[in-house]
Amino acid sequence: MKQRAFPELEQLETIAARLGNRAHCEIVETVEHAGRRFPIHCLTLGSSAPNVPVLAYFGGVHGLEKIGSEVILAYLHTLCELLDWDEELNRRLSKSRLVFMPLVNPVGVFRGTRCNGTAWT
Repeated sequence: MKQRAFPELEQLETIAARLGNRAHCEIVETVEHAGRRFPIHCLTLGSSAPNVPVLAYFGGVHGLEKIGSEVILAYLHTLCELLDWDEELNRRLSKSRLVFMPLVNPVGVFRGTRCNGTAWT
C-alpha cells in the first residue's frame, strides 16, 4: 500500500537540502504513529555564537491550523533565494541567529487534527 503524501514535510526537506551547509539542519525528535516515522526538524541560520540575538519560528503546533507551517515554509523558501545574493541579509545573519521548527506536531499536521496522534495509536 502506498503511503499518503505529506507535502509540508516534503517541502521542508527540499528546503533543508537547498540550504546545504548554509544552515544547521537537525532532526531533534522522531515521532512514530501508525507504523510511520515523523521527524521533527530544526533548521538554524546565522551565527552559532552564544551571545547573539535569536529569533525562533514555530509552526504546526495544532495540526489542523496549517497556516503557521505554510508561512514559515514560504519564508524559508524566500531566505534560500536571498542567501545567494543579499549581502545585507548575510551580514545580519553573521550577527544573529534564526531558528525554524515549522512542524512541531508532524502527526497532527499530517492527519489534519489538533492532537499529536498519541491518543490514537
